[in-house]
Amino acid sequence: MQHALEHLAELLERSPHTPVRELEILPGEERGYLLEELNRTEAAYPSERCIHELFEAQVRRAPEAVALVH
Repeated sequence: MQHALEHLAELLERSPHTPVRELEILPGEERGYLLEELNRTEAAYPSERCIHELFEAQVRRAPEAVALVH
């Protein structure tokens, strides 16, 4: 958090008239990690089955788990 705030302070010093919404607040490396690395969640999806069948199978595997939150 400290590093991000220091980075933001440097950006504001260099571009005092730039609106904050236009500043790249996160350093490139951290931005890449948060938006790309942590989002690598691709998984195979059994497209031959309907969603309700997948839901029912999950209920059978873990009947004590929360089924749905809305």
